[in-house]
Amino acid sequence: MQNNIPPIYNHAFDIAFTLLSAHPSGDDVTAEMIRAALVERLRALSDEELIEAVGKPFDTYAENI
Repeated sequence: MQNNIPPIYNHAFDIAFTLLSAHPSGDDVTAEMIRAALVERLRALSDEELIEAVGKPFDTYAENI
């Protein structure tokens, strides 16, 4: 029997963001600070800018569903 379900792919992307802290190597950065900076970065981007910011996936594999 032939499987007519189209393949599904899992894509990994990344995005750069910045945040300010008082420690020169970022030792004082908390999860809350990271989350706030990342949410603000995403909020500030238009759809087109978001596509440009993340670029192409850096890793892809087929899911076995």
